[in-house]
Amino acid sequence: AEKQLHQILTRLPGLVSIPAAHYQALYQPVMENFAEYVQALPLFGVVQYQRPFGFLEFGLENAFLSVYLYRKQQPIGDIPVEELSAKNALWTYALFTAGLLQGIGKLYSSYWIALCDSKGRKSVVWDPYEGSVVSARQQNTHLRYSFINGSEGLTPNAALILARQILPPAAFEWLVSDPEVYEAWLDAIRGDERGR
Repeated sequence: AEKQLHQILTRLPGLVSIPAAHYQALYQPVMENFAEYVQALPLFGVVQYQRPFGFLEFGLENAFLSVYLYRKQQPIGDIPVEELSAKNALWTYALFTAGLLQGIGKLYSSYWIALCDSKGRKSVVWDPYEGSVVSARQQNTHLRYSFINGSEGLTPNAALILARQILPPAAFEWLVSDPEVYEAWLDAIRGDERGR
């Protein structure tokens, strides 16, 4: 799994085809923020990802696959990065982030997560609405977690709130700048499979 993640992170900049400065400003922060939220959590409900770091693996693989399939449908060939349309770049980012953040609402509706010391003491329940695990850590260095039978009805709304927290402000502003792209992105984040 680690080798596959390394390949994804190595191939991603070329696949998204944007200038390096934009990649650093838009793609890198959202991946780092996502990792700060999901940490080493397994992804409950998806058998092949029910292991440590499963949530992170699923998100990155899903994001990569979303962009890869888009590039197969909308090939860019040898067009220089600087000549790609802004709309193409925006769709690419929308697909990437929707793929990355698929299921993120489950952190609120389906997980019980506590921060604790190495012996499981000094436990503090983590609230994802208050920030990432990293921002809540303080002296606690370990996570305890379990799957709860939460309200799946909360997942779509929680997903939108957490997505907004994970995305850099400039990225969110870029997404909302195009109503068609933003509406499709919202549907994907909420898990609406009707598509457009």
